[in-house]
Amino acid sequence: MDGLLRDRLTMLAALGTGVVVGISGIYLYYRLNRTVSRELSSLAGSIAELRRQIEQLKTEERRETPFQSQAQPLQQSQREDEEDDEYYDFTDVEDASWTGLREAGDIGWLETLDSALDRPGDKQALLDSMLARESQYTDSAGFYWRLAKASHLCSLQLKPGRGKEELARQAFARAQQALRLDESSPEAHKWYAITLGALSEYVGSQEKIENGYRFKEHVDTAVRLKPKDPTLHHMLGRWSFEVSTLSWLERKLAAALYSQPPDSNVQEARAHLLEADKLRPEWKENLLYIAKTYICEGHYGPAMAWIDRAAALPCVDPADDSVQKELENLQQQYQRYRP
Repeated sequence: MDGLLRDRLTMLAALGTGVVVGISGIYLYYRLNRTVSRELSSLAGSIAELRRQIEQLKTEERRETPFQSQAQPLQQSQREDEEDDEYYDFTDVEDASWTGLREAGDIGWLETLDSALDRPGDKQALLDSMLARESQYTDSAGFYWRLAKASHLCSLQLKPGRGKEELARQAFARAQQALRLDESSPEAHKWYAITLGALSEYVGSQEKIENGYRFKEHVDTAVRLKPKDPTLHHMLGRWSFEVSTLSWLERKLAAALYSQPPDSNVQEARAHLLEADKLRPEWKENLLYIAKTYICEGHYGPAMAWIDRAAALPCVDPADDSVQKELENLQQQYQRYRP
């Protein structure tokens, strides 16, 4: 029994790896961030074009009026300084507050990073390119949580061994650095939790349980900072669901072995999953876990409604294939309860 309990509690501590979107570790919530990033990049490009046009007009004006009073150059210089200040305030301060970077070119590169990280395939070349530029971004939390993500994705692609563990630890160290640079960054807290969970297979049982508490703490913080992130609510829903399935005996044993065990219930899990559904409808795996919360309560009719809804959605990535198989099995198992 003690071994079984350790396995289940270890799974809770390891949720940082699998809870984000599922088995394949594909992080779909970046589609939301890419939309914002594209808008910022487009805006920065428009401003750069305006600057170019203004400089061209200034040049033409100087050619047309070669003889000016002594006061005119001073006024022109003042206007140039004012215009430069306006552009600096808008692009270099406002946009930088979101990205943690300072130049329009950096924003464009950041957008390229996000797009490349979200695409399937080998991430090693991308990680190498980021490491080559690390010295330019030592004060950027936005850079370091993306570097943590790239490192984590590369580690998922490696076979078990020392290299995989080393890369997983590097990913966590980079997430720690992002958090040191900006404790108010929800993405830094999110990636701290994810990379911490990925270390579960390399630490002892006691540390795994402690890491489970830290995982929950940082996801909670990320949700407070970014309450409209559907993936964070899904993460909390999955965590609460796994905790809620611990039996009374397992909780008592956990309290004896590891002090007070984590506490949650199916209703809390469902509340987070339903919030994720409101923020991002038609998320196949999220719908599956909503159905599971009803199954745990013995409410098979509502469960079937969610199962059928999820099963009707197309599979858009490899992770959905596994979800679809589980949904089809549940349909067969509970079909007599269909409303």
